[in-house]
Amino acid sequence: MLKLYDYTKFAGVNLLRKTGVSLLRRSGVSFGRRSGVCFVGISINQDIVKPLITAIKKNFNRTNGKLILYGYSLGGNILMYCLEELKKNNINVDLLITIDSAKGYPGMIAVKTNVPDNVRLNLNIYQTNYSDIGSRGFPNNGKNVINIDLSDIKNSKNDEIVHSNIDEYTMLFAAQNILYKMQNINILETMNKNDILDKIALYDKINNQ
Repeated sequence: MLKLYDYTKFAGVNLLRKTGVSLLRRSGVSFGRRSGVCFVGISINQDIVKPLITAIKKNFNRTNGKLILYGYSLGGNILMYCLEELKKNNINVDLLITIDSAKGYPGMIAVKTNVPDNVRLNLNIYQTNYSDIGSRGFPNNGKNVINIDLSDIKNSKNDEIVHSNIDEYTMLFAAQNILYKMQNINILETMNKNDILDKIALYDKINNQ
């Protein structure tokens, strides 16, 4: 039987928290390599679709590599615009995590919600309450999409989940599943929506102890 290596249990919460911060708290485009994995983290306020595609093509190992994409807010939306171009280049995405993908300020690029079939799994976590500048998430469409709606959910501090704190609330859960995917542990595919909601809440509670 496969023994799951859960970083919160065996390596300690601090390691996962540190890993989550190092993986997810990036400005601009950043690449990490670990065991053949090409990881891209993005959370920016400019259109970088073309150079992002160029950077992925340059860094990605097509033979035995994995491509994991994470994006929050406008960063998630920019990644959504990259997917069709990746498909044209015969590049599959092993895991796409989008957190409240939004267009940012009014007048910026429209929110894209269609996920093509070169994405093997999209975990799309969102909430529907508009921020002060109109940012909010949407459900995605595609055969490999898991949509998780956090509208009307409260975190362990009893704060309502909104656009400005949804990335913090989901950070450890996202980081954990990025680490699982790096190890070829496909745990997300076995979880239903209630399982995911419970796990996100548990990790947030641990993170704030």
